[in-house]
Amino acid sequence: MTLDAASTALVEQSRASGARPIQEMAPAEARALGEAMLAQYGPGPEMARTWDTRVPVSGGAVPVRVLLPPGPVTGLMVYYHGGGWVTGCIDDRDTLARKLAVEAGCAVVLPAYRLAPEYRFPTAVDDSHAVARWAARQVTEITGGDLPLVVAGDSAGGNLAAVVALRARQQGGPAIAAQILAYPSRTACRSRSPVPDRPGSAQQWPDRPAAGPAGPPRPRGSRRLYRRRPRAAGPRQ
Repeated sequence: MTLDAASTALVEQSRASGARPIQEMAPAEARALGEAMLAQYGPGPEMARTWDTRVPVSGGAVPVRVLLPPGPVTGLMVYYHGGGWVTGCIDDRDTLARKLAVEAGCAVVLPAYRLAPEYRFPTAVDDSHAVARWAARQVTEITGGDLPLVVAGDSAGGNLAAVVALRARQQGGPAIAAQILAYPSRTACRSRSPVPDRPGSAQQWPDRPAAGPAGPPRPRGSRRLYRRRPRAAGPRQ
């Protein structure tokens, strides 16, 4: 697939800078880079109301931000940020979420699920499902009506949205009207051969993590950072 002119210019600018690719950075370094880029996103549209709260999850609570756009709303969207389950936060998707809220005419919930390697699989999945369940209980309070719940996300966040939808179907809730997946990490491939529908992706990222069902290409070694530590071998019975 050919990149558009703006994307091509951005890639060339990044290459010319001499900076190390994000997939070669340690988690702390990649997170710091993400924070440094926040100002480049610019402000999003004004909301009728925004508030931050915390949602109980197994072993603690995670921050969430609720964005309510002006005018009538037609649903509630839970949007999971990308970042290879290792980077990303609420603030770096705030502008995007505000635009989604206005353009889609829906309230948006942005969760900060816990990140690897501090919290490995399945923590991000469990946190994401817990937030979806919370959002389903809060739909009327947030939107003022019994409106549909949608899960969405980009990259690793798209993976989490898909997994949440599958869990909801398998475990009887919450009721999810739709899923919106932006370039989701969905193909767990350990081969160095190209993935058929993403030419070169497996060659460029041979160490893709499995997140039940998929994994993202950043940072390098995120399979090791995200997946559970191998269990110590015990005596044979």
